[in-house]
Amino acid sequence: MHMHSLNWLAILVAAISTMVIGFLWYSHLLFAKPWMKEMGYDPNDKAKTEEMKKTLARRMAGPLLPA
Repeated sequence: MHMHSLNWLAILVAAISTMVIGFLWYSHLLFAKPWMKEMGYDPNDKAKTEEMKKTLARRMAGPLLPA
């Protein structure tokens, strides 16, 4: 496959839209509280919150890989 035949704009839009949907899905507007309860996370646990922040960058790169 030639790299110049890829639609880079479509790839970028698809990756960003996946991240936006994920941010909304796990936000306090939708399902953050039930998700944290079911996963056993305590929102006041600072150590666990910091651990989750560290993995955020790797998870943001995830949607770009299949594209």
